[in-house]
Amino acid sequence: GFDIDLLSSQALVTDSKINGLFSVSLDDGGRSIIFDKTSPDGSLLPSPQGVAIDRNRNKALIADNQRHALLELDLTTFELNVISDIDTGSGASLISPRDVHLDALNNRVILLDTVQAAIMAIDLATGDRQVLSHQSVGVGPGFKSPAAMSVDLLGQQAFIADNGLSALLQVDLEKGARQFSSRVAVGSGDRVDSPFGIFIDPVQLHLLVADHGLDAIISIDSQTGDRSIISDENTGSGSPLFDPVRMTYGSTNKYIY
Repeated sequence: GFDIDLLSSQALVTDSKINGLFSVSLDDGGRSIIFDKTSPDGSLLPSPQGVAIDRNRNKALIADNQRHALLELDLTTFELNVISDIDTGSGASLISPRDVHLDALNNRVILLDTVQAAIMAIDLATGDRQVLSHQSVGVGPGFKSPAAMSVDLLGQQAFIADNGLSALLQVDLEKGARQFSSRVAVGSGDRVDSPFGIFIDPVQLHLLVADHGLDAIISIDSQTGDRSIISDENTGSGSPLFDPVRMTYGSTNKYIY
């Protein structure tokens, strides 16, 4: 997983092979390891997945798949602490936490657990966990193989790229209700095959989707579900996409990463 900070022009990227975190310059692509298995707390992060930058507190919030946990890395001291796991906080256990999104206003993290096919909220003060949407929480079509999530905090909604359904789903974060946002029967235009990455532009209300099967980036109108490929082997110039998975969007510079 990765997150970007346009103010400092850097990305933080997790890497499970080094049990750690890279800092990547968005200006020149320079990379540096800021935490790995050789760090003092390196053994505490065996399989990092999603990450979110907490700019106000200068922390990185990291989901670890093997520890079934959410952890917090201080980006000044590089001290690593557990926020939520089986021994910290109450509520449904984490199994395979992936995408991590900071909801600073409510002092919580919203994350996607791919094995449980659930959206969960974690209180950053207590570590308590709450299921926001799941087969048993909220009405509407169930997730099959949710691969990625983007969160619109202003609208209190999430959008899920579900690889098993070849579809995008819209989720009400207050009620847990789910509905299809785009699929074969919803919206027109280029098909969605294997969506593995997603980001919502809250200004334009468009979804940007990385499709692993099509080797393409698809723009989707979140209101109508209409789809159009904006980058693939036949659209745009430069190096071709190959198995695109995770992605994010810089709303100020209009770049997809």
